Amino acid sequence: MLNTPVEYHYWSLLQSTKQDQHTDSLLASFWAHPWDTKDFSRLVRASAILDSIEVELGRNAEAMGVGSPTQILSSGEAGAWKSLQRSARLLRSGVDSILQTYMQVISVGQRLSANQQARQVGHLTSLATIFIHMSFVAAVFSMGGEFAAGEIRFWVF
Repeated sequence: MLNTPVEYHYWSLLQSTKQDQHTDSLLASFWAHPWDTKDFSRLVRASAILDSIEVELGRNAEAMGVGSPTQILSSGEAGAWKSLQRSARLLRSGVDSILQTYMQVISVGQRLSANQQARQVGHLTSLATIFIHMSFVAAVFSMGGEFAAGEIRFWVF
């Protein structure tokens, strides 16, 4: 099937391209719409706001003695304050996990882009390697007059 190293090389390039296309389609299917810097800044802002809300709720609950023997609130109201704190903590952890996932997906996308660029640079290097030798041979054969070695036989080329 693959008789020469050149055939194997082209076959392996084709396979890696199919894998990259599959990975790109997988990444594209993870999100309903493409993300941008506005989404990231909104998530960071939401995390900071939820963090400050959680701190304020903690200060208020501490000031009212929620969970301490000197509590000035009824048990139902103290439970409501604890529930608010728990909800703020859960929301912040959810936003933080979305932020982490977002950063991981961006990192994977950057790695895929870097791999694709490296592959393209490899192709350019291969072309340059061939072109340099061919341009040297063309320069030698284009010499005329007294610079040409074997000038008598140049009619062949």
